[in-house]
Amino acid sequence: QDKRHSIIKLALFINMATFIMFFSGLRQSIAIAIGTISYEYVKKRKLLSFIILVLIAIGFHHSAFILILLYPLYHFRLKKKHLIFLIPGMGVIYVLNKQIFGIMTSFFDGIFGGIYDAEITSTGAYSTLILFGMFLVFSFIVVDEKQCNEEIFGLRNILVFATMLQFFV
Repeated sequence: QDKRHSIIKLALFINMATFIMFFSGLRQSIAIAIGTISYEYVKKRKLLSFIILVLIAIGFHHSAFILILLYPLYHFRLKKKHLIFLIPGMGVIYVLNKQIFGIMTSFFDGIFGGIYDAEITSTGAYSTLILFGMFLVFSFIVVDEKQCNEEIFGLRNILVFATMLQFFV
């Protein structure tokens, strides 16, 4: 236990990026881990257990509120015939992403008391969007829906939603 220069060490630690990561990133990592566990309850159709875990995850990090959508997304049957609505809808979201994001931000600021200071900035993450798009095309065109079970449909729905979220990046 080296107690020499402890005030300077503490000041340096607080001013470093790792200090912020310990408190924000760690909380977010715990929320992600709890969200992963909640997925098992989605598959088993145990709504109450799922809701309890989501509320615990939200307690660790407010961004975990998005997990609420996991249950209905997983159990909805999105099929090839829905592409006629899905493709134009995704196009509208992509084109109007700034306006939609502005509406969502003001809505969530009202719920969470203005703790979010969010804005859309270009990250150049088009490769991720292209990759998600390729997975999406594969999951609808190549995969035989007659061979799909509930989990495959559920995971494909989550992929659709994740791709839509990527439009805001």
